[in-house]
Amino acid sequence: MTRPMLLKVPKELNCGSAKRYKGIYPPTCNGGNPCVACVLKYDKENKCLQEILEKENYFLWAMAKITRRENNKWWVSPKTGRKLRPDRGTKYSLMHSELSEAFEGLRKNKMDDHLPHLHAEPVELADLYIRLMDYVGEYYPDEFAQAVVEKRAYNKTRADHTNKARLAEGGKKF
Repeated sequence: MTRPMLLKVPKELNCGSAKRYKGIYPPTCNGGNPCVACVLKYDKENKCLQEILEKENYFLWAMAKITRRENNKWWVSPKTGRKLRPDRGTKYSLMHSELSEAFEGLRKNKMDDHLPHLHAEPVELADLYIRLMDYVGEYYPDEFAQAVVEKRAYNKTRADHTNKARLAEGGKKF
């Protein structure tokens, strides 16, 4: 799969507010694609869900590509400048460590050490997201966004995700 296709953006999504991102944070209203705030507002009004999914697909694809590019230093040897092929298990372990740090921030209700004006939990979740997008950008840049969209659609059809199934004996409680 190559870059996801986008549908024509409705006027309601072209607020122009995303200009502050200077083209780094896709999609942008001024570039013809909606900013995240506009997509969420539009989604709450229950407008065209397919259109929202197309925007999400593009957003995830772009974030994986951008994050991978921004983190290139971790994929290149500082001594030789050659591309590294780190162990994928190590990358998973690093993602897991960010999740554990987020849980610790929640458990202790602490502020972040590096960004002391923010709680540790969302900062560590941001680290997790960055590591995930970096990984996806390296190994699955064109497949991940589609997998997210399709998995969310599939989950809506699952009988074990209904309230009735969850309340039943042996149902999923969380």
